[in-house]
Amino acid sequence: MSVFACRRGRTGMGNEMRQKQFFKDLRENRDEYIANPPEPNPYFEWIMRIGSFVIGVLLPFIGLPLYFVWRDEKPDYAKYPGVGLLVGFSPYIFMLGRAIFYLFRTWMTM
Repeated sequence: MSVFACRRGRTGMGNEMRQKQFFKDLRENRDEYIANPPEPNPYFEWIMRIGSFVIGVLLPFIGLPLYFVWRDEKPDYAKYPGVGLLVGFSPYIFMLGRAIFYLFRTWMTM
C-alpha cells in the first residue's frame, strides 16, 4: 500500500487519473463546457486582489505594468496594484522631497 493512499479520495483515483478523466469529459462535452463555464473560485479572486496589492506595495515598479496591462482587460483587478503602487511609492516620493528640501536648504546657506 502506498504512503499516499489516504490522500487519493473516495474514488481511489490518484491525481493523474482525475486529470485524465477531466480532460476526457472535457473532450466529450466541449460544447456544454463552453455554453456553461464553471463558476470562478471566489478564493482565487480574493487571493489575486490581495496578492496584486502586496506586489504593488513591495515592488512598485512591477505594480505599474500590472496596472496598465489589467486596466482594460480586468478593471476590478487593476485597481489593487494601482492602489498598492501609490501606497508603496509614496515613501519614495516623501524621501525624494526631503532630500531636495535638504539640498536646497544647504545651498541657500552657502
